Amino acid sequence: MQQLHEKVNIVPVIGKADTLTPEECAEFKANVMKEIENNKIKIYQFPVDEFEDDEEAQDLQAQLPFAVVGSNTILDIKREENPGSDVPLGYCGGRESGSL
Repeated sequence: MQQLHEKVNIVPVIGKADTLTPEECAEFKANVMKEIENNKIKIYQFPVDEFEDDEEAQDLQAQLPFAVVGSNTILDIKREENPGSDVPLGYCGGRESGSL
């Protein structure tokens, strides 16, 4: 990252977030952001002028790193088919969050 951050936009992402509890995910996000700041790595800043108000861009920036879940299965949730994953705590879906 230290070699790339001057050349490309970096958007930090945590993959397989469905394997973490919400508390673990929050702690991991904080650790990642701390490491990024300690190493003075520049990450992508969402352009304020592309949003209707400044708060939207700030909200996105505050959610970094994004926690993502990949899925290749379709779940029947509330009589709708949605991509998602069954996990021990419930389900984690792309269009609608379950109990995670």
